[in-house]
Amino acid sequence: MNINTLTYNDVDQLSHAIKRADLEIYQLESGQFEGTLSKMGNKRHTIDVGRYKKRVLSNATQASGAITFAAIIENSTSCQFKSKQITNTAIACLKEQSETSFDIAKNTTWTLFKTQPKTLESLGFDLSTLTETLITHPDNYISKNILNIKNLITELDQLSFEESILLNEDIIFDRMLSYYIDEYSSTSDYTTMKTGNCDHLAGKVYDYILSHSSYVPTLEEICLVTGDQARTLQRCFKKRYNLSIWTFQKVHRLHMSRQQFILPLKDTNVSKVALEHGFTHFSRFSREYKDLFGELPSNTIKVGKQKLGIT
Repeated sequence: MNINTLTYNDVDQLSHAIKRADLEIYQLESGQFEGTLSKMGNKRHTIDVGRYKKRVLSNATQASGAITFAAIIENSTSCQFKSKQITNTAIACLKEQSETSFDIAKNTTWTLFKTQPKTLESLGFDLSTLTETLITHPDNYISKNILNIKNLITELDQLSFEESILLNEDIIFDRMLSYYIDEYSSTSDYTTMKTGNCDHLAGKVYDYILSHSSYVPTLEEICLVTGDQARTLQRCFKKRYNLSIWTFQKVHRLHMSRQQFILPLKDTNVSKVALEHGFTHFSRFSREYKDLFGELPSNTIKVGKQKLGIT
């Protein structure tokens, strides 16, 4: 079995690499992004491990046919998971097609483990009570199972290519599953993460912004569509995504602009793209773009054209 570890210098590359979920990823912190993603798996189980050097917001719908265990095993500052603040390590269990938002701080290490529902049911777990739950750990504490997960990932990282091919995958997956199961079996102190009305409203705002990327929806327009007051929408969006609606709109528009610069046409123009995404002050657009991505838009276009062979 091969373990693939890839490094990405752009968050858009990273979002395309994660295939098993309907996923949007946004870089939120200024400067050059770098992230690594390690993957291993077969038809029954998969393990993903991610480490980012910038703060990232991701919104995902988990794939059908799989239960997903998620763990924060290293947390440099504070993360947010489905509106729940995590200041240390944590483990969550997500059901099929669960809608999940992650606000991952820089220098955080996360891991996902996907298994089939029938595997957990055969072990005697009631999925209706196990899924959509979160176990958090107090500051300066690391549980035995988090430590075991961390050590197993470290062991896998240190394998040579030849060793990874010879690895007995069933033993590895069984070890990983046993750590998650042991964590849930040894404690009843976990929080349910059933999607409430506030999260539902925030998700509606998020979806509306993404589905209207060709212009900038006003807050008044969003209120008319959802039928809710601006103060309510702002509060719910901030709670779920740890961002104001306006800040997310700007970050989203910068990322949409970047996608056009990474895959440019022959006549791609910075000012034209900026206008298309609601930016009217061109020097400010270039400055905010560089602050977020670590390079000027013109440099992104230049590299994109070189890769595509455009002169």
